[in-house]
Amino acid sequence: QVTPFGSPTGMGNARSDKTSGKKEQLQLLFVGSMSQRKGLADLFEAMKLIAAAYLIYLGLRSIRNSFLPNAMKFEKANAVILEPRQAFVQGFLTNGLNPKATLFFMALFTVVISAETPLVIQMIYGIYLALATFAWFALLSMVLGQSAVRAFILKAGKWVERGMGVVLILIAIQIAISF
Repeated sequence: QVTPFGSPTGMGNARSDKTSGKKEQLQLLFVGSMSQRKGLADLFEAMKLIAAAYLIYLGLRSIRNSFLPNAMKFEKANAVILEPRQAFVQGFLTNGLNPKATLFFMALFTVVISAETPLVIQMIYGIYLALATFAWFALLSMVLGQSAVRAFILKAGKWVERGMGVVLILIAIQIAISF
């Protein structure tokens, strides 16, 4: 009998008639789970490289776009007026259907909450995050909706885009070298 590399030491190599079937099943189960873990690790490493490449792409695109003529000009007459309910529904759907936001909260929950965390605490975390997210986006929309702030962002937009492009490229490099 061949005992694969990485088998638990308590399994041994000897076979007896009474336990031979169970021992082989246990070894196969162990080897199967190890290969799945190895496969997941490889998949995770591949995803890190893909993420780094995508961030470099976004960074370069942001830098390149910052040199294009500014097509957006702030004019108060072009501002879209929404009823408060329409704005809330639009913002809720935009954030709720955004896969990046969903993945962010899933990642955050897996760090903060374990399987042993009581359901009441999990619900408190969920309510807190929902309220904090609502407060953040409400504050952000109030600040960015101001005419002076919007005019400043449009004036400084090229430099903000270039700076964000550089930051994205630096993050991508950090991800790639941690490979």
